Amino acid sequence: MDAIDHETHPIHLAIGCLTYFPWLVWEIVLANMDVAKAILKNNSSVRPRLMHIKASQVSEVGLVTYANSITLTPGTVTLDVEGQDFLIHSLTEGSYDGLLSGKMDQKVTALELDKGGPMITQQPTLKDPSENTLPKPEKVT
Repeated sequence: MDAIDHETHPIHLAIGCLTYFPWLVWEIVLANMDVAKAILKNNSSVRPRLMHIKASQVSEVGLVTYANSITLTPGTVTLDVEGQDFLIHSLTEGSYDGLLSGKMDQKVTALELDKGGPMITQQPTLKDPSENTLPKPEKVT
């Protein structure tokens, strides 16, 4: 009955979260300081721009975690997600450079494929919404 799986209850991510979430909180603090400094100094580091990034995550949980982590970080917002392609708005040079470095992408990928969870070949794949995923009813006699 697959009522509990790695997508609806990603318990396999619990151990990786012990290192990922403190790192994310620190990145949020650094981004807050970057945005505040740019606003208070009224300097040229405020350079809003849109950028496309290709995510390396293979599961929906990984992609959602990455997109939400970007949006939680001040100075960046995930505007659109199509498969593994993200459209992101960045406010400052620091936020732009941070996304280009790919460090957050690597951290989320490491979280997604933590040793306690399924390997890449076992990760659920993204489903096409046009596919009918409902099981066929069984005949009761």
